[in-house]
Amino acid sequence: MTMASVKNWYRLSGYAGSTWFGCAIELTSGRLFLLSSPTTTKRSPESVSENLYSQGSFVDAMAKRRFTLDARVDTDNPDQVRRALQDLVGDRAFEPEGKAGEFIVRRKMEGASVKDLNRELLSALRRVEKKTRLRAEWTAEDGTVYRFFDYVLKKEWKP
Repeated sequence: MTMASVKNWYRLSGYAGSTWFGCAIELTSGRLFLLSSPTTTKRSPESVSENLYSQGSFVDAMAKRRFTLDARVDTDNPDQVRRALQDLVGDRAFEPEGKAGEFIVRRKMEGASVKDLNRELLSALRRVEKKTRLRAEWTAEDGTVYRFFDYVLKKEWKP
């Protein structure tokens, strides 16, 4: 397997048996993001790697979009989840709701997609408490609203 670098973009490539594969990734903030789908072909590595860069799809895929989060978090372990929320969204971005174990989160966030942001938030909360539920409404800059229950997108509309 080889790794080629252009600024903070990297191309991973190699052979799996007689089939060459390759994908492009970006290293940002210590995270690896898959920027293009891995491709497999029996063509030469050079022709495929040129194709990966010429498609430009991985550049568009990582464009950061801004979303506003308005969410309700329910949990059986409020102390652990409160600490996790402080780390994830900051002290001022959430407030306890009327009943124990319930929090309201309001925060502006940036990411490649709303599904990724929702998944990252819920996964981080569930690492500290499995029985955590997230009802989230994400609003994009263009006004599109995405409503999630846990990991599932329930509704998407543009008012």
